[in-house]
Amino acid sequence: MTNNGQSSVINDRYGAGLYADRSVSIINNGDGTALVVSPTGNRTVKAEPLPKAPRVGRFPSIDAAKPIESCGTVVTLTDGLLLPPSGTLRRG
Repeated sequence: MTNNGQSSVINDRYGAGLYADRSVSIINNGDGTALVVSPTGNRTVKAEPLPKAPRVGRFPSIDAAKPIESCGTVVTLTDGLLLPPSGTLRRG
């Protein structure tokens, strides 16, 4: 998927995909047809399937995402998080 803030392009890797901007959307079904949607109307047209996108492959590992050993974890909560604004708990 590519999105530059003005338009978006999606290639599903199998011949189908989507192009969209502020005035038109083109949905390529990957079967030789595409749906064009615009303010002036919608219509189905002939369209070649999109070329298959190559596989991305494996990404390198990220050291920051590796688990670390820990002998304990401290969680600190403020009393405002545990009690309602009145400061008292009601039990029904």
